Amino acid sequence: WLFRATAARAVVAAASRPGLSLGVGAAMVVAGPVLLILLTLTLVGVPLAVALVLMMVVGLAFGTVPLFTAVGWRALDGRGGVFGGFVLGAVAWRLIAFAVPLLGAVVFAVAMVWGLGAWACGAWQVRSVRSG
Repeated sequence: WLFRATAARAVVAAASRPGLSLGVGAAMVVAGPVLLILLTLTLVGVPLAVALVLMMVVGLAFGTVPLFTAVGWRALDGRGGVFGGFVLGAVAWRLIAFAVPLLGAVVFAVAMVWGLGAWACGAWQVRSVRSG
């Protein structure tokens, strides 16, 4: 609800530009901890490091949403809407995780990286539209 425009663009980015979303997500996963270490080395950067840790926790909570939604939306062929797509994608992941736990963990990790990149791409698109 809070990030309605960003969420919609993140789902589109996950579905239509998978390579870009996955690449941006991988860069975020690598750069986040490195930036966290660099920030904690300075006294001035400690509050920013705390904010970064909080953003990482939010990313862990909501990172997979764009990809699961895009997968479910594609499977429903757009008929169930975004919420229906999310429900189908999340249920499919839970079934995979229940049936084959190691595969479920791998799917979750890939979805997390891919989804974080999709969130970043969606936020960038919203920022570009509003500033331009």
